[in-house]
Amino acid sequence: MFRKTEEELIILEPKDGLLKVGIFVKSLGRLHVRDIFVVPVLDQSQDAMSRLLRQFLKDRSIRTRKAVLVIPRSSLIIRYLTLPSERPHEIREMLSLGLHQYIPYEAHEVSFDFQVAENREDGFSKVILFCVLESVVNEQMAICEQAGLEVIDALCSTEASWRCVEDKDQGQGDVRLLIDMDARSTDIIAFSRRQIKFTRAIGTGVRSRPDDMLSYKFVEQLLGEVKLSIDTFSKEFPTVVISELIVSGAEDYTDEITSALQNQLGSKVEQVDFKRLPIVWSHGNSMLTEFKEKGVSFLSLIGAAQLEGESDALSFLPGHRRVELSRREMEKEMFMGGGALLVSLLGVALFFGANLFFAGRQIHSVNRRLNEIASETKIAEEALRKLEVVAVNVKNKSVILDMVRELHERTPAGIKLTQLLLEDGNSLKIRGLAVKNHIVSEYLSKLEESDLFNKVEFVFSQRKTVDQQEAFDFQIVAVLSRRGF
Repeated sequence: MFRKTEEELIILEPKDGLLKVGIFVKSLGRLHVRDIFVVPVLDQSQDAMSRLLRQFLKDRSIRTRKAVLVIPRSSLIIRYLTLPSERPHEIREMLSLGLHQYIPYEAHEVSFDFQVAENREDGFSKVILFCVLESVVNEQMAICEQAGLEVIDALCSTEASWRCVEDKDQGQGDVRLLIDMDARSTDIIAFSRRQIKFTRAIGTGVRSRPDDMLSYKFVEQLLGEVKLSIDTFSKEFPTVVISELIVSGAEDYTDEITSALQNQLGSKVEQVDFKRLPIVWSHGNSMLTEFKEKGVSFLSLIGAAQLEGESDALSFLPGHRRVELSRREMEKEMFMGGGALLVSLLGVALFFGANLFFAGRQIHSVNRRLNEIASETKIAEEALRKLEVVAVNVKNKSVILDMVRELHERTPAGIKLTQLLLEDGNSLKIRGLAVKNHIVSEYLSKLEESDLFNKVEFVFSQRKTVDQQEAFDFQIVAVLSRRGF
């Protein structure tokens, strides 16, 4: 959470020609909202934005310099993937190696993070990949730095929004759909407890229509997009039912949208009551009125303030890569830490033993600490006893990582892999698209040269049109020389 009690924090979200600014402080376990502002941005150049922000902070006598950026959904590239692992650090390594296959950019051009949407019984996971161009984040950070701010994190607006309305009593299998209407766009997010399932952004917002005569069309368009989102979600998660819809954002229109959703979908629909959120409004409801009049959602600002500092939050700081320690590494650290602390305390005991005046009191203190160390040592020994079981699991899972690395190194330019399916532990089906048919033959030869595969067989290659361009859809079956499970 916040670094210090009573330390203010600025949350900034540049979106759709507006700059949303929130001033928050966390005290005694509650989030206090000092102020929330909407600043129109006419000139979006870096120098103009930094001047505007600097003047804004000066006019309102805002002294804190700690800031968090909120990356809007419109700046994100999101992909839905199925990967052969349940372990976060293995999934991150697979994404790092194959990132270029999922997005139209090189890996060094983006910051990425991910969340697991579902762990399947077969050991595979449905994963949501979030990417943002580092140039986008760097530009926003430069604006903040020129205005005298220090950016300590860059969070995802999608995650901030749904985490803000998350019900702590919500069951893991209970899925809700958030519809957050903003000035010129609407975010639709399906989530369960501590887990996002699906998200999409649509270009229908309250201010996307020039006058109230288009209200009916706006409602109909939004209803159509919600139905499409539910259908898409149901195809991806056929056994999961959305139990409730939540409407948030432009309060002038939430009643109308809520009524239409209830009538046409027959679902339970609730509205976000910002007055009932576990936060304290320093200036009463005046800021709520300002946002209501401007048709702007500030759900992501509140969510980001709550989310900042949590270790499992999505983060897009340039060069940021959250290191996931394996169980083996964590247990080793615990054991080594206990040993180092024991040596340190023994040295302290000898030092104090030389001073007879303080010996009684200090030896008593050392003995107490040694008893604590004995307890920690027992925990470390128990952890070491479990390492053999852990090592077997790590060895088996390493086959999958070796396979991903090998495919990454041997896949030539002109081929894009579209499906990897591991069956019976060692039979791998490879499906992909090639710009030329002869490249498939070259790929087959490269796989045959690999020591990781005992047998490589060509299944088929057929011509097809993809995005108005000719390509060759192919399939290859390879047998691993080591079993994966």
